[in-house]
Amino acid sequence: MVLSAASIIIQYHIFLAFALVVAALLGLAIRALVKRKWLPPFLDAPEYLIIAVLVVIYVFANV
Repeated sequence: MVLSAASIIIQYHIFLAFALVVAALLGLAIRALVKRKWLPPFLDAPEYLIIAVLVVIYVFANV
């Protein structure tokens, strides 16, 4: 597999799109569980924190 600048940029944008979907779904799940009192209120994390964690994992794990 050849890693050109274009393929790296495309791969990164695909990952960011995936991260947005995952963050939205996790955010909805967390908010629903906090609303039902199954999780403590401080776990009602905004989606951008989830995206930040996914990006850090992607960058340092070279997924």
